[in-house]
Amino acid sequence: MTPSPLSTFTIPVYPLVLKFLSSQYNTEPFTLGGYSNPYAGFLYNSLDRYCHFDTRLPRKYSRLTAELTIGIPAWVQRYGAGAKLTPQKISVFNDFVRQMFFEKMAEEVTLRMSYGMGIKASVERFLNRYGITEEELSLQTALRYYARNRRSMCSGSLAADSTPVMPIDCCPVSPDAEFVILPHERDSTQWQMESGRRQVA
Repeated sequence: MTPSPLSTFTIPVYPLVLKFLSSQYNTEPFTLGGYSNPYAGFLYNSLDRYCHFDTRLPRKYSRLTAELTIGIPAWVQRYGAGAKLTPQKISVFNDFVRQMFFEKMAEEVTLRMSYGMGIKASVERFLNRYGITEEELSLQTALRYYARNRRSMCSGSLAADSTPVMPIDCCPVSPDAEFVILPHERDSTQWQMESGRRQVA
């Protein structure tokens, strides 16, 4: 059966967003066919939803320096969905994908730390897997996002009997100061102070 032709256009995205999506799905083009994946579904549901706020250009729009090619099947257009996405919808989509990226990073880094890997090495390994450069996302910024999402992961919830339930079994606490060198991450001879006032080399 011959697949339906696609109408394609490009939208601006963060380089991080393009690399993250490309690692998981076909982005040549990124087809919006309903709910084939949560990201395509998000955009699909945004096609025909507009309001007067969508005429505004988000301030961060200039930071979307990469391009993602979107493919819309003929049947989607035939049933009334819009053919384009407004800058506001594109910005919201970028925020959504970035948040999923950081949540995935927090889960993986927390797991690696529970097995003894340092926070810096864990975050670096995650960024390297997706080819994220320092210019696209600095290590210090990634560490701040990790700390923010880790707190959310470890906040817990209540079960039916009001017993606190932790989302994950082990939530290592990140260091209070970003300059802390953990014992298993010693890569210099400079002396620093670890939490608890204990010196490490």
